[in-house]
Amino acid sequence: MFNQENIKIISNILDKDRRVTLRQLEEELGMSKSILDKILTEQLGMSRVLSRWVPKLLSESERIERVRVCRQLLRISKKEPRFFDRLVTGDETWLHFYEPKTSLQTSQWKRRHEATPIRPRAVASAGKRMATVFWDTKGIIMIDWLPNKVTINTEYYVQVLKKLRETIKSKRRGKLSSYVLLQHDNAPAHTSRRTLDEIQHLGFELLPHPPYSRDLAPSDY
Repeated sequence: MFNQENIKIISNILDKDRRVTLRQLEEELGMSKSILDKILTEQLGMSRVLSRWVPKLLSESERIERVRVCRQLLRISKKEPRFFDRLVTGDETWLHFYEPKTSLQTSQWKRRHEATPIRPRAVASAGKRMATVFWDTKGIIMIDWLPNKVTINTEYYVQVLKKLRETIKSKRRGKLSSYVLLQHDNAPAHTSRRTLDEIQHLGFELLPHPPYSRDLAPSDY
């Protein structure tokens, strides 16, 4: 049987600092790692995990705004049966000239007697270009490659939106007549008055975007 007092002490330590290590507990309490491991896993039901990556820790106001916008989008989608058919999503992303394959992509089957395959360390190339990608439920509609030494500002993005309308007209016949629901993030070039006026002029209906949301932006990950 484990000493209940020790279990309580360890539980209190973890409540104060979840990043404490077995070695630190061993040094502080004078207990063996095997006993500590059993208390942690069997008595306290704990396991050591890696932190989950998120793009940004939201403030209280940003969390409230995300909930508000998500509820608004749910209401719109329930009222509009063709919501996703009308939706066009856009986003910018950096693309390297060469990106190494992930560990999963390079995994392969081997027999028990065979040696584990090896591969050299590879890194993404320094050269890269910014791409603005628009897509819908049928796939990618348009990719706009940002020219060298050019930044995405309001005037540039307005021209991209004009090009998008013409591309939708040629690639997605009938989509413009059903009024495109456009959604992009809250980057300055996307939210400027000039851009908003152009979106209205092009006949697009702009949807709100929750702060730092990846839900409808696959190019984010």
